[in-house]
Amino acid sequence: MTDNLHPLVEKFMHRYENQPKHIDNGSLYAGSPMYFYCKFCGNVSDILPESYISPPSHVCEECDILKEAGILADALAAKEDGQIIQVPLRKLED
Repeated sequence: MTDNLHPLVEKFMHRYENQPKHIDNGSLYAGSPMYFYCKFCGNVSDILPESYISPPSHVCEECDILKEAGILADALAAKEDGQIIQVPLRKLED
């Protein structure tokens, strides 16, 4: 990776490339917690009890920060192309 790559985008690429093995909630014992994964990077976004009522989060905190900063689309494009992108630091400071 390059020195000009924004640290948040670098973390995104690392999380995407090192996704944990996804747990099949249907194969767990009754009463086990339910695991939900981020739709962008594939990492755990929420762990709720089996009897959860509120909807689970499908975006992890790190990807949510990128989304709010307006650079998630750039990170996703880099993921799709397999390229390293450069995001100006001032874009996150606005």
